[in-house]
Amino acid sequence: MGKFSLLLAILLTAFLHANSHATVMVKCFTGEFVRGTGKPVVESHTFSGMNGQATIKLFNGGPQGTAAKRVSSSTVRVNGAIVFGPSSFNQNVSFLETPITLKEGNNSLEVLLNGKPGGKIQIEIVQAKETDYSGTYCFILQETNSIMATGVVINQSNGTVTLTFGDLANLTVTGLLNGNTLTVTEQIPNEGELDMVVTFSNNGQILSGTFKIGAEQGTVAGSKGLCANYTYPEEDPVCILPVENLSLVTGGQQYNSVYNGVRHTGLDFKFGTTLSNIIAPCDGVIKGIKRSVISEGNIIFDVDIRYNRNWGTFIAFEPYSPDPVIADMQAKEIYVSVNQVVKQGDLLGRLVVPDPITEFPHIHWGVYRNDVERSDVCPKNYLKPEAQLQLYDLYSSFPGPSGGNLIPECLP
Repeated sequence: MGKFSLLLAILLTAFLHANSHATVMVKCFTGEFVRGTGKPVVESHTFSGMNGQATIKLFNGGPQGTAAKRVSSSTVRVNGAIVFGPSSFNQNVSFLETPITLKEGNNSLEVLLNGKPGGKIQIEIVQAKETDYSGTYCFILQETNSIMATGVVINQSNGTVTLTFGDLANLTVTGLLNGNTLTVTEQIPNEGELDMVVTFSNNGQILSGTFKIGAEQGTVAGSKGLCANYTYPEEDPVCILPVENLSLVTGGQQYNSVYNGVRHTGLDFKFGTTLSNIIAPCDGVIKGIKRSVISEGNIIFDVDIRYNRNWGTFIAFEPYSPDPVIADMQAKEIYVSVNQVVKQGDLLGRLVVPDPITEFPHIHWGVYRNDVERSDVCPKNYLKPEAQLQLYDLYSSFPGPSGGNLIPECLP
C-alpha cells in the first residue's frame, strides 16, 4: 500500500482550529406511549434541553405503526403549553411536527392518550446545537490487519476542511464538513483515491468512520485528548468477569442467544441492587464512551476499551429505562474518561438500577476483533480458567428462557 503501509502502530494526533464550528441535531427525548385500558391518564417525563427553539415530532401508531394502532383526541404538552391538542388527531393522521421553545436544563413533557386501548405514539424532540470541534484528538486509521496513524492538522474555513498529513511529506487533502460529518474524496499520488467519512459525536469528544484508499479499506477512530502512553500487548486478551461482586447478579443472557429476532453478541449480567461496581475485564485504553438510544427508547452507555491492535472489549451500562433523568444519573456513575489507561479490575463505573426497578437492568459485556466488520466473539472463550468456573456457577443458578437453567456455554 505504498506510503500508508509504512505507518504501522504509529499514533496520530489531529488538531482542529478554534473556528471549527458545526450545527448538529441533538436528540433531547425519544419515547413511546401506549393507550392502556381504563380511564386515560397523563404520563409525565422530564428531559434536558437548551434555551431556544426545538422541534417535536409525533408518529401516530409508532414509527412504523398502522392505522389500527393510532390514537385520537389526545393532548401533548411541553412545559405546560399544548403543542398537539385533540383537534390535531384522528385515524388519518400518521405524523405531526411543530416547533417548540425549550428552556435551559430540565423541561417537562405530558401526554394524555385517548382512543381505543392499544393505540400508541412515538415522540421525538430534537434541537440544533452549535458544536465546537476545536482541540487535540488521538486519531487512528486501522486496516484489517494493522493500525496506521500519522500527525494531521485540520483547518476549517467556510465549510471546507484542509487536512495536512505531516508524516506523509505534508500530503494535503481537502474535505467538506456538513453538520457533524466530515467527508474527504481526494486522489493520492501513487496510492489511488482516498475516500474517508468521519462523524463526530458526544459533543465532539469522539470521532469514528471509514476510509478507503486504492484497494485497501479500514476504519477511523479517535477521541479528544492526547493518545495514551501505553504499550499494547501482542497476545490475545485473557479476561476476568466485569463484575466486582457476583453475588449481586440476579440474571443473565448467553452469547448467540436470540431474543425478539435479534442475536445477542455478548454476555449479560442483570442486577437488582443499584450502584453495583463494574470493573475492567482486561487491560487497555478507553477508546470511547457513547450514549445511545436503543429499542423501546432505552438509553445506554457503551464504554469501549482497546486491548491491542487486534482486539477490543466493551461494557454497555443499561439501566433499561428511556427516562432522561435515569440516563443523566447513569452518566455520572461512569468514572473513566476517553484515552485513560485502565488495568484489569479497575473500576469503570456503577450501574444505576431504577426505582421502581425496570424489567432488565444489566450490563452487556462484549469482546470483538478490530477488523472492518468489528466481528464479535464469545467472551467466555477469553476468560481466565477461574473466571470460566465463576461464570459456569453463576449462569447455572439462573432460570433459562425455555425452562431449566441458563447454559453457561457459547451457543452455536
